[in-house]
Amino acid sequence: PLFSNLNLTIKKGVVAIVGSSGNGK
Repeated sequence: PLFSNLNLTIKKGVVAIVGSSGNGK
């Protein structure tokens, strides 16, 4: 579960970064 949780956190981070980048445009 630890690895899965880490993967989920990374996915959330990527989505947040991408969303922030999209808003910046």
